[in-house]
Amino acid sequence: MGKRLSRMSAGQVDPRTGMSDREKRLVLESWRRFCEKNPNYGVLLLLGMFTKHPEYLKLFRSFKGRNLRTLHDDPKFRAHASAVGHQLSAMVECLDEPVVLIELIRKNAIKHRAQPGLRAENFEGLFSAVLSEIIASDRCLMTHDTVKAWERLFEVRYLPLF
Repeated sequence: MGKRLSRMSAGQVDPRTGMSDREKRLVLESWRRFCEKNPNYGVLLLLGMFTKHPEYLKLFRSFKGRNLRTLHDDPKFRAHASAVGHQLSAMVECLDEPVVLIELIRKNAIKHRAQPGLRAENFEGLFSAVLSEIIASDRCLMTHDTVKAWERLFEVRYLPLF
């Protein structure tokens, strides 16, 4: 995120992402710290989503009807959680390349559109759970401005792609 971010002033908003250079930096720094602190961040985030939204379990054929406590050790769950974590990492790492970011989101939306019962609101639930887990992991790091930056990243502007 080096040179490209320095092209915009801290307060100037990128019209494609709705985020300022400073907000992008806050998201990137907090994400990197979260991932360093939580090596199994994908598992943590997906379990956080299922804890916050247990009704989402039925949207996953492999996990439907399963007990949350047993999922942590399930290889299929861990693989899917890892993929979710890597997808979020890719999004964060592409903040300075809005065209790539939007393409990542578009491809993910297309991939998930075919899943029966899955709606844009489910992604909003995931985003909310992700933010809750990051905040819980390091309250000092997650200042008001950092939380607002994450909220801006997760705004509904991308959900029409779904």
